[in-house]
Amino acid sequence: MSFLLGFVFLMLSCAQSGQRVEQSEQTDQNKAEQEKMRRSMLFGLIADSRIETLSAFAVANDYSDLFGKDSGPLLLFAPTNEAFEKVDSVTLRSWRDQKNGMMKRLIGNHIVKVDQLSDDLSIYLDQNLTALNGSTLKIIQEQQAYYLEDVKGNRGLIGPNPLRMDNGDIYYLDEVLY
Repeated sequence: MSFLLGFVFLMLSCAQSGQRVEQSEQTDQNKAEQEKMRRSMLFGLIADSRIETLSAFAVANDYSDLFGKDSGPLLLFAPTNEAFEKVDSVTLRSWRDQKNGMMKRLIGNHIVKVDQLSDDLSIYLDQNLTALNGSTLKIIQEQQAYYLEDVKGNRGLIGPNPLRMDNGDIYYLDEVLY
């Protein structure tokens, strides 16, 4: 009988030990996933107060997985809050209507998947960049400034000091291209 009790005790101890190891592995995995998320474009987008308006629209229009999980590399030319303030209220109201899909297309017009990231935008000069929504964008340089230009000739000044994340770079744009 004592052998049987000892055996049961040993089995229970092993089972509890196995549960602790499994919990420890899950905790390590959760920590790794959390750290990866903190280095993702999604975290940068949400944490940066200069682009709160875009952040809210991006999350509401199902871009969280792209910015949080896609390995990229991506370039996000993020219109600042001030850029959205320049848009008239009627247009902005129509963009907010998720049924028409306008904001989703608009955000897609500001995202480019690239082969490689660079600290220097000049590597993208004289190239047609295809945005996620299929539109063509170009980076133009005039003197020391860089601009993002769409096929209609609309331009936005690309601000200095992009936010560099693991899966892409977030460049600040002073205009909403639409």
